[in-house]
Amino acid sequence: MKKYVILFGIILTGFILTSTTTKNENAGERIKVAHVNNKQGQQKEIIEIKMNDLNSHLAHGDVIVKQ
Repeated sequence: MKKYVILFGIILTGFILTSTTTKNENAGERIKVAHVNNKQGQQKEIIEIKMNDLNSHLAHGDVIVKQ
């Protein structure tokens, strides 16, 4: 059982390190989204955001603009 706990810890640590590295590498990149300006989603404007902010924008209805 102790072997499995250690193996799980190694795998979890590796996952955390690789996911954090990926976020840091993309931190400076930017992407264009159609940003929703009102609650009805009718008014949109094109804005450029950091990749780190993409998930929160997508969660409230923004969409990625094709480059």
